[in-house]
Amino acid sequence: MRFLGGKHRISKYIAPLVLSRNRVGIIVEPFCGGLHMTTRLLSIDPSVHVLASDIHGDLIDMWKALQDGWVPPRNMSRDERAALKAGPSCPERTFGGYACSFGGNWFAGYAEDSSGRNYCLNAHNSLMKIVPLLSRVTFRHGSYEDQDIPMGAVVYCDPPYAGTTSPGAGGTFNHDTFWAWAASMNESCFVSEYSAPESFTEVWQKDVKTDMHTTSGKAQRVEKLFVNHTS
Repeated sequence: MRFLGGKHRISKYIAPLVLSRNRVGIIVEPFCGGLHMTTRLLSIDPSVHVLASDIHGDLIDMWKALQDGWVPPRNMSRDERAALKAGPSCPERTFGGYACSFGGNWFAGYAEDSSGRNYCLNAHNSLMKIVPLLSRVTFRHGSYEDQDIPMGAVVYCDPPYAGTTSPGAGGTFNHDTFWAWAASMNESCFVSEYSAPESFTEVWQKDVKTDMHTTSGKAQRVEKLFVNHTS
């Protein structure tokens, strides 16, 4: 499913690095978002269990519903999506808010193009493919600061990047507070960002085209992965 800031382009590179620190079979993801990293971790290592959380409660409710057997729609018109946006929280509303939105941004413009591509069906298919993996995920709603970190677990964080649009619940995000939290952790904590404090070690980088457009085409950024401990 399309998700603003999702790691679908780079999860195949960074997931093995995160798993290289795996000792107890538990990966903690306090910013699980569109589950691109979660499902990559689970696909690579069948022994891993992921504790996945996100500040956007509607998103977590949708993942739990999918885990419990809910089937996302195959089609959603512009009017149907608009009605869902104005209605109460439900899995279909969350699905429409992301899967049928331009760039996977929460209730952005209705996703469509001149080719007639069915974005809703594409998202339906991608979500149904990951259902078998979700038995190894424990979902919870909450801030990264409230996440329980089991001893020996590896933590992977994909927070809102500094200077970019925050998907989902939105609101403000205190980057200084986040980095202090990540640096204080006894367990290995990996963070995806463009830059990090000096106390973090860069372990990977790659030029990646983003979904943001400029006059010369899609913008390109250097995605990086940092870790708080080198040993």
